[in-house]
Amino acid sequence: MKKIVLVGFFVLWFVSAIGVSLGTENVQVYGLNNCEKIYASQIGDFTAKPNYVYLVTGYRIEYHGSNSVSIDPNSFSIQLGGAQYSSSGATYNLDKIGKAYLSSLRLVGGGSTEGYVAYEIPTNMKNSDFTLVYTGFEDVMPNYQCS
Repeated sequence: MKKIVLVGFFVLWFVSAIGVSLGTENVQVYGLNNCEKIYASQIGDFTAKPNYVYLVTGYRIEYHGSNSVSIDPNSFSIQLGGAQYSSSGATYNLDKIGKAYLSSLRLVGGGSTEGYVAYEIPTNMKNSDFTLVYTGFEDVMPNYQCS
């Protein structure tokens, strides 16, 4: 019995020490500027490959959990037309088109942040609806609302 308690205590200490949350936490994501979608073939030094375009969209992210959660542009992909698209390196050049990119940071309960992310998508998928997918390492469930 003592071994099990000690092992359990060690696992809880280890999980707390590295900042991983136990259980599903709530991350609320809202679209910025009426879910504005910006399309560009070039962002700063980045040029979309042939037959592709950059989709730039903004998010306001609120964390309502009890611990903290890591936020990073690379943690959010979009699902579009049966395929999943990761954020593009062009995200870090969004200031060239007058938009602030989503910063990498750690949100604590009640915290929020906002910024834009660029995705390189096929040109024929412009104006399509997408689903936001959290691809980070933590057990969070983003709820995306476009309103």
